Amino acid sequence: MLRRASVLLGFAILLTTVACFVEKIPGRYCNTKDDCTEPGYTKCDTRANTCVSDSVDTDLGTGGDDMTVIGCTTSSTCPATEPVCSPAQVCSSCGATGMSTECNTYHSSTPFCGSSGGCVECLTKDNCDLVHKTCSSMNACVPCVDNGDCTSGVCTAGVCADKATLLYVNNAQAAGCSDAGPGSFAMPFCTVQKGLNAGAAAAKPVVVFSGTYAENLQANNTLNAGNDYVVTVTGVGNPVVKPSSSGAALAVVGATPKQVTVSFDGFTFDGSTLADGSDGIDCNGGGTPAYGKTLVTITRSTVKGASGIGLLAQAKCTVTLDADIFVGDKGGAIKTDTCDLAFTNLLLHDNGTAGTAAGSTFGGILFSAAGEAGKTSMFNMTVVNNVAATTAGASGILCLAAPTAVTNTVVLGNQGPTTEISAACGASFSAFIGGAGSNNENIPVTGCGVADLLVDPAHGDYHVKKNGTKPCTLQDQGTNTNAPNHDLEGTSRPQPASGTDDIGCYEAK
Repeated sequence: MLRRASVLLGFAILLTTVACFVEKIPGRYCNTKDDCTEPGYTKCDTRANTCVSDSVDTDLGTGGDDMTVIGCTTSSTCPATEPVCSPAQVCSSCGATGMSTECNTYHSSTPFCGSSGGCVECLTKDNCDLVHKTCSSMNACVPCVDNGDCTSGVCTAGVCADKATLLYVNNAQAAGCSDAGPGSFAMPFCTVQKGLNAGAAAAKPVVVFSGTYAENLQANNTLNAGNDYVVTVTGVGNPVVKPSSSGAALAVVGATPKQVTVSFDGFTFDGSTLADGSDGIDCNGGGTPAYGKTLVTITRSTVKGASGIGLLAQAKCTVTLDADIFVGDKGGAIKTDTCDLAFTNLLLHDNGTAGTAAGSTFGGILFSAAGEAGKTSMFNMTVVNNVAATTAGASGILCLAAPTAVTNTVVLGNQGPTTEISAACGASFSAFIGGAGSNNENIPVTGCGVADLLVDPAHGDYHVKKNGTKPCTLQDQGTNTNAPNHDLEGTSRPQPASGTDDIGCYEAK
């Protein structure tokens, strides 16, 4: 029995010795690191008595030298974490970050050298384009979250779109753009208008990369040979449409019986160059017999600096706005007249023009005439610090007809007329001076300032302030019924998930 145990013990020792074997390099034998003096090989594997490359981690955390060194004669036997067989015949780092011959040859699923010295799947989102994913901070290809994650510029349900299914606009000098070209990723169009027209004609979405585009964009059926004009446009890197000639940055015109539908996501419409009263965005449904023929959707965008109204919609246009900012529009932020609308998560501040009589007729929103019954709702808006003429009906929100709903909205700090929001708006679960309601659901914020409700509006931070005391608080004071499930930044509503929505365009964090 003793003999059998001795044999087994000897066999175990032999296996251990073989598994940990690292070939001794002539001239680099060592007992301690002090024995290693050759440049580039100043560390000692004391278990193998071999000087090893400086790139090998030999610290056990005990003050001694590490024996976790993998011997090799070729890189083909090295692991992805240490993929290169060094001159000392030790598996080591792949070196500089970038494409690695060893990683690509022996670990093809992780062909790049990462910052840690091991092979990784990706370094940038471009490396994951073929599998329709994006690159994570851990250098792995993962599902996308938003459009900016994707090389193609479009993320849908975690999948990056195939570039071949899209049209592109990029006026950057290095982009090689041409309005006479195919509008591909490799040769994009130079102008947004060309992209819109091509997208409507080919029924393809359009991606516009960052840059300033001095254009007056138009959408109407005459631009598509008299056919329907339907196009979806995604901005990557916040492209700016800034017209240099008179007219709106975007003008949408409907015509019976054609469909004119445009959607813009992630843009800035900047009218600050003009001083002629031009609006930022115009939509005219053309007074067609039926609603739903002329539709404009603006999401995650900014409309600023218009010398006229930020957005003017009339004559049965249908307008959907979500997560948008209106600022500095001299004629007021938004005016609608006989239109359907759905407004959610809007921040309207510093719009309008003050004056005894010469100022703007409103500051934030003028709901001039109703659209279809039940189709004119406004939820979770922050309407603060706008101005209007003292002769105006209201400085924040003026309703000349009753909309379906004005809910979860704060209206405060607007100047001009005494009234900030007219009674005809029928606001509920909202905060404004004189706020009341049949069920006392509104908050009368008399005595509260904008700075009492919001984090730091003087420096551009309009987030809801946390842990305030009623009436000077917006946190958890709204209603979840029919409210959007996210805020202006995309944060889920409510916070926490079992709670109650905040009033305004942001959820408190």
